[in-house]
Amino acid sequence: MTERTSPGLTVETHDAGDRVAAVVSGQVDLDTERALHRALREALRRSVSGVDLDLGAVDFCDCSGLNVLLCVRRRALEDGKALVLGATGPAVRRLLALTETRALFGPAEAAFGPPEVARPAARGRRDADGRA
Repeated sequence: MTERTSPGLTVETHDAGDRVAAVVSGQVDLDTERALHRALREALRRSVSGVDLDLGAVDFCDCSGLNVLLCVRRRALEDGKALVLGATGPAVRRLLALTETRALFGPAEAAFGPPEVARPAARGRRDADGRA
């Protein structure tokens, strides 16, 4: 487990299979954004498929924190990985709702699109060959 601390911010990470889990607590703002960015980039670098992020203990998050999340998400996608949000505290939920960005940090399937699966034909509908 790695712990990165900045005044007002703590980021703890640990390997979780092919992903890295990161738990952030404290405040995410202009004063702590660099520490958060470094910690998340390092977690992303260590992971095979991405980072699972727990922001449940973040009691303040402003647009500089959102900018870090968007930047790390973009880097993850460039690397074929995903940044996925799990728990979020009220401050983070409010910011994501106001900016309509929560869906960008959904499950890995949402980040890359759903896996290709064969879907059965809907009841009463027929395919191009007339089969149900």
